[in-house]
Order: sequence, then structure tokens, then C-alpha cells
Amino acid sequence: MLDKLPAWARHLSLLVLGAVLTWAGTDLVPRLQDQPGLAALAAVIVTMLIAVLTPLTNQYGAFKE
Repeated sequence: MLDKLPAWARHLSLLVLGAVLTWAGTDLVPRLQDQPGLAALAAVIVTMLIAVLTPLTNQYGAFKE
């Protein structure tokens, strides 16, 4: 399914995922509401994990030996 998307759409989905996770961290997680920098950092880490664990970046041959 993801192979049929153009590269720009796959890249955009990663960026949108990071933005949504940052918003969710600052608005929905009470402990992170007063610490937007920490929420943004957590969003980056979670986005990286999702990218590694899903076929979103594996189709480029990333993380394969």
C-alpha cells in the first residue's frame, strides 16, 4: 500500500505524524502540558520509532543489512 504512494506523500506523512504527536503530547498528556519542549522531543523519538518499526522507511531499504 505504501509503495504506491509517491515519495512526497510518504515524507509528508512522517512530518504530519510528528506534528500530531507533538500536539497530542502538549494537549492530551497532563504531565507534558507545561513542558512543550519535552513533548516535542518525545514526539520526535516516537516518530523515529514508528518510522523504524513500520514499512514507511523500510521500503527505502533503511535499517536493512
